[in-house]
Amino acid sequence: MLKKYYRLGKQALFDQSRKIFVLDGPEERVRQEFVQNLVEKYDYPIQVISTEYPLYHIDPRSRRRADIVVWGYDAEEEQGRPVFVIEIKAPDVPLTDEVKEQVLDYQKILSCKFVAICNSCDLFNAKVYHMSNDGNWMLLEEFPTYEQILNETELEFLDDSVWAERMSYMEVTNPQYLESLIFEECILGLETPKVMQGLIAEFNNFLLSEPIAPYLPISYGGLTIKEDIGISHRNYGNAAGSSVRAFFRSFVIQDIDGNDQIYRLAIKAEQKTQNHPKWGNRKATTTLFLAIDDFDLAPHTTLGLCFDTSAKINDDVFVITHSGRMAAGKGGSVKNQVVIDNVKKYAPFLICDKLVHLGMLPVGRTISWNDAKDFLLKLFVYGNVRDKVRMMHKEEVFIIDKDLLKKEKMKKVVPTEFSKTYMDRENRIFIKQEGITFEELKNMVAMGQRYPVRILLKENRDEGLLTECAVVWVSNRIIMVVLNDPDNIEELIGCSQEEFKKSALVSDAGGNIEFAVYLEITKNEY
Repeated sequence: MLKKYYRLGKQALFDQSRKIFVLDGPEERVRQEFVQNLVEKYDYPIQVISTEYPLYHIDPRSRRRADIVVWGYDAEEEQGRPVFVIEIKAPDVPLTDEVKEQVLDYQKILSCKFVAICNSCDLFNAKVYHMSNDGNWMLLEEFPTYEQILNETELEFLDDSVWAERMSYMEVTNPQYLESLIFEECILGLETPKVMQGLIAEFNNFLLSEPIAPYLPISYGGLTIKEDIGISHRNYGNAAGSSVRAFFRSFVIQDIDGNDQIYRLAIKAEQKTQNHPKWGNRKATTTLFLAIDDFDLAPHTTLGLCFDTSAKINDDVFVITHSGRMAAGKGGSVKNQVVIDNVKKYAPFLICDKLVHLGMLPVGRTISWNDAKDFLLKLFVYGNVRDKVRMMHKEEVFIIDKDLLKKEKMKKVVPTEFSKTYMDRENRIFIKQEGITFEELKNMVAMGQRYPVRILLKENRDEGLLTECAVVWVSNRIIMVVLNDPDNIEELIGCSQEEFKKSALVSDAGGNIEFAVYLEITKNEY
């Protein structure tokens, strides 16, 4: 039975493979229950299962995704190989020859010997086909186990689990090991004070190896750590414009508003820069990153806690505080006092001497759950409040001012002015700035946004204009189109800007590409 999670009234499921929330739906539920049965009833290790696998990883020309791909390991070539691809459909979709052809199209790219189609979580109802030596596809009577597939393909299982064995404090603070964290793992900053290096190394040791599931759930300040979902390698952007690629320890959180979210923690060294055109002068410090992985918004880091400046030794403990400093991407920064005032509002117990107090960690010994839980809980509450502040600051939605268009009497197909608004997480819209011109909007788009931004064009189609159209681009390819009239939408996903200009969608708007406002997202924010 799948667990249910909720955010802003939406129901979500947990994807075991990708370790993310996905919005619940008929096909998604079948996919997640199917994966659960693969793991629990047929002994498929979760680490060999990929869901929604982008086929461009193998064929750059493909823009499709396979529902489920199972992998084996080629020891001779030292690489993973697809062995089984499964196409999932909603329960009301029949398993026709067309569905079979769809999964066989995926097989041509993946070159695996097993394929299946299914519209039920019950694996007994799946149609499984195996490629015989003569190249024909044979329908199997029973669903194969992972061991049977490996025997047939002559591949192996590689246990690439990232859980580390807990090291002793003496091992963690060994000078050679600390050097490896600086020069090989890029976890400790080169300029981080030596007195802090042992503490940070031990806390990293705790994050990557200490089991805490037996102690959960645990609550503090209206927030609950519900589940420990382990470690995965991920890449997150942050508001300052850089990215964090690291092994993150992840938790399911119920935040102070009652919404389920995934919070992730990782320690990473900052690189030293001098007179850099973008980063200026930075020291080689060590930062604890807190990332939030919403299922309905872009994943992002909400806090980068610099140990070098935030941790102060006091007797036999390190006291960790934060000033409230917050970057907000292209929107500039948020004043420290704004953050502090919101912490006073939502979590006043964190404020002391005009600083956010996040707790203490012991010096000179192993860190246990009892040592770390107070710090983790306060850190998550603080991150939750920071995210509320960030969303109030972020201008994410632009809406054309209907009254202004009427005033212009539609003389120009491209409107000259906009109302710039933003939407908070309760979907309330607030006017932020009046009178932003179309050229200013295009310039903002050209500079790039930290999150996919929605452009809503609200006008009457009788006037030859699009109705509620949003076109979002990543690397010069459309990844999202939103339109009340869904005609021709499917064929637009993945097309280039030039192809889009020639499409029926633009023609319906009188051939005016400018009115179908698009966004070029230059980084992998999607």
